[in-house]
Amino acid sequence: PRNIDELRYRVRVEIAGDQPANILRFLKLPEAWQREREESTTLKTTLSGLLVALIVALVLHGFWLLIRHVRNEEMHWAPLVKFAAIGMVLFLLSYLNGLSTFERTYNTQLTFAIFTIMQFFGAIAGSLGIGLLIIAATGLATSLYPDWVARLRAARRVPEFRDALIGVGLLLVASETWSHLRGYITAKLITYDPSPGYSLPSGLDSYLPFWSALTGGIGMALAVPIMAGFVLYYGRAVLKKQRYWALVGVGIGLIISGSNAVHLHEFYFDFLSFIAGISFVIVVVFAFLRNNLLAYALLGFASVRSTVENLGQLSAPAYQIQAGVLLFLALLLIFYLWWRTGNEHGSAPP
Repeated sequence: PRNIDELRYRVRVEIAGDQPANILRFLKLPEAWQREREESTTLKTTLSGLLVALIVALVLHGFWLLIRHVRNEEMHWAPLVKFAAIGMVLFLLSYLNGLSTFERTYNTQLTFAIFTIMQFFGAIAGSLGIGLLIIAATGLATSLYPDWVARLRAARRVPEFRDALIGVGLLLVASETWSHLRGYITAKLITYDPSPGYSLPSGLDSYLPFWSALTGGIGMALAVPIMAGFVLYYGRAVLKKQRYWALVGVGIGLIISGSNAVHLHEFYFDFLSFIAGISFVIVVVFAFLRNNLLAYALLGFASVRSTVENLGQLSAPAYQIQAGVLLFLALLLIFYLWWRTGNEHGSAPP
């Protein structure tokens, strides 16, 4: 019953030695369909090149802004180093949490000692990379908005915190409704979808499956407001006028859809899906999030909800317990924020 048109539902179990190491669920695509989309055309190559050039330009411009703010001594290093240290520790703990499948990527052409040393230095390099990324992203975001401390303090007051909770709660309901509607439409038009697929959530084979979701939620709580700040900055400082916002959005959609599609009806499907998705984001920002900084952070942290659902729906009691632990810790962190805001509100002058 999970087969859709010519798509075939498959389950793949990966074996490491004599133990199951991973399980994947996916939709197997027809080989002729795949070969047709692997063929390169001048139009697809040009559009893909334009998309890569746009991404590279944005990254280089971001580095230029970062260097300029560092030279002007507009960076507050103390909080950045703290954020980076927390991120590095969470990354290393997540790495240790996944040691249950440490040998899955072992290449027998190497000795196990060499493989272990390479993995160790890879973990160290990865944590340093995470730290540098956090410093660069948070440093640029805080320098673009010098009043970020005042914004954060304002967002932590009880009325704003309550507004953030209500807004994110309503947004999750709207997002679930939108997801079901989009899934229904996609299922009806599956033959026009240039990139159908389905996969099982990762991390189920780690020691503590809830941990990756928890650290990911904390990371998203930092990433979502930063990304929103970057988009707002480029809109106000670079594009400036709203009609330019619309033109750039439509242009990006045309490039992405054109590079994905092979046939015209696939282009229409992908482009309309892109426009619908962007429109939904705009509506929820103006209706639920507005300018509440804490609401964006809570929205990022709410990404743990999907993992709670996925773990809770599995039949194994161990995974259901993990879902309960994850939900408890998530609510505990939100309660801690509420308690802190309550204390600050009580000590604040009238």
